[in-house]
Amino acid sequence: MLVVCEVKARRNQAFGSPFEAVTHGKVLRLRRATAAFLNANGVGLPPIREVRFDAAAVIGAQVEVRESVV
Repeated sequence: MLVVCEVKARRNQAFGSPFEAVTHGKVLRLRRATAAFLNANGVGLPPIREVRFDAAAVIGAQVEVRESVV
């Protein structure tokens, strides 16, 4: 399994949660970038049967990860 993680950081939540910045458009671009990476670099890698897309929010010293955001 390959895990791809989008990380968003904020100093505080004055402008909303970092997770709010992970929009549908950003997820689509992340999926396309992952496909392009695998197509360009997949030779020699072990077979990847599954890809999971996670998101991580960093606020100050706190980190929260959400799995399978897609």
